[in-house]
Amino acid sequence: MIVKRYSGRTAEEALNLAKFELGEDAVILSSGRARDRWWKFWETGFQVLVAADSAPPPRQLRESQEARPEPAPEPKLLSNGHASSGADLREKLDAARFEQRMEALLERLEQRIGRMEGFSQHAQEMAYRFLRERGMEEGWARSLAKSLPEGQGEAWREQVVARVVSSLPEVLPLTAKGARAVMLVGPTGSGKTTTLAKLAAHLYLEEKVAVTLVTTDTFRAGAVEQLETFSDILGVPFRVAKKPKELAQLIESSGQGLVLIDTPGHSVRHPLYMAELKALWQSARPELFLTVPAVLAPAEIRALKEGFLSDGRGRVVITKADEAHAPGALFGALLDLGMPLSYITHGQDVPEDIAVASPERLERWLATGEYHA
Repeated sequence: MIVKRYSGRTAEEALNLAKFELGEDAVILSSGRARDRWWKFWETGFQVLVAADSAPPPRQLRESQEARPEPAPEPKLLSNGHASSGADLREKLDAARFEQRMEALLERLEQRIGRMEGFSQHAQEMAYRFLRERGMEEGWARSLAKSLPEGQGEAWREQVVARVVSSLPEVLPLTAKGARAVMLVGPTGSGKTTTLAKLAAHLYLEEKVAVTLVTTDTFRAGAVEQLETFSDILGVPFRVAKKPKELAQLIESSGQGLVLIDTPGHSVRHPLYMAELKALWQSARPELFLTVPAVLAPAEIRALKEGFLSDGRGRVVITKADEAHAPGALFGALLDLGMPLSYITHGQDVPEDIAVASPERLERWLATGEYHA
């Protein structure tokens, strides 16, 4: 059985071409509008799928016509009203064959392009799954995966990790010529006091920056003694500020060094404590460092900015990085915060377990899923 497809400006023209080649016994299997192609000579057309047991041999047709002369066929009218002859049909048949060859070639080209596009989509899908496995929320995971350029091949993992880190705000660690006073704020249990000790040791011992430690945490039992003991070990001044006015005076009298201020941990849902913290900050307006535990849920991290940062500005210190099992959740929340990063802390050792939040360290963390100092 022979099965072929024929195209024409009208369904009648396509059928005439089919019957001319396969004979009157040809059976129509399907018909409909032809697909538009750039190489067509008309905007729309029709096509028919025709089947026949066998096509009549051209030589037998000529012999039967010579042995049995028939009157010339009456010219058939096309849809535009012009007469159609056998020569016209043969010409259209040749055009139809050419069209079929071109269509087959174009289909193969489309398949090849489709495989290339599918490869790019496959890489984006793999990147999306990777970010979701790392704990990143749906919106950021899909947006970052779709931003990958085409043709990444097996480099999709490195590309999406680099894209995530490059989308984060800049890294701004403290310097000797930077802020005069820094206040650490954050929720209860976020590691503010330990981070303050690590930061003081790092700046004093490695960066050679003169530091003064100040605590305003007179609520938590042992908080004052803990920081005072550390200041004695490190050999740096230590002060306690019980009121906002006292904090401003301590900063003013500290000289040229850097004042590191510890604050009590509170919930952002407690308006009274948030008001007290705001008043403390307004007394001297030190630069704010928001301690963000890596294990905190993204929604809770986003709430910290509105609750603790009075003017919406500050830097982020990531804490408890060694406890996070899905860093993607943290990275997505940091993208929402849009605040510069400063340091990453992990473990309890002072001053070893603190480092600048460099892009290389962030990329390694996201790629492996575990924090390595």
